Amino acid sequence: MLRTNLSTRPFYNERVVHLLIALAGVIVLTVTMFNVLQVIQLSRHNTELATLIGHDRSEAERLTRDAARIRRGINQKELMGVAAAAREAGKVVSVHTGNAGEGAYLAALGATVFVLSSDQGFLRQGALASLGALKQALDTSA
Repeated sequence: MLRTNLSTRPFYNERVVHLLIALAGVIVLTVTMFNVLQVIQLSRHNTELATLIGHDRSEAERLTRDAARIRRGINQKELMGVAAAAREAGKVVSVHTGNAGEGAYLAALGATVFVLSSDQGFLRQGALASLGALKQALDTSA
């Protein structure tokens, strides 16, 4: 179909198309900026968490060393004597233990009631298990 145009150059209403392209550009720019800010924020958060993990691990190592030092300082003969006296008197020997190895050792001495870890210990075990699962998932997806 032939259009009659009295102007020197054709005029088409392209303003709407340009407006839509500009709007799409603004949306893409906005989403990109949001993503960049999220990456920066999450990177900072990851750095903070890595620092906390490092501090917690060093604290756990320090506490483990302190516990081992305290265990070495316990007089084994006196401990066995107390456990034997409790058994003779028909009393329960109750102990607080943080792991299975220590629990088995104390059971061999006559302990019959065990308090396992603490709320903090259970939370730490759960967090470490979750962290391990996440690392494994990230390693398998890479």
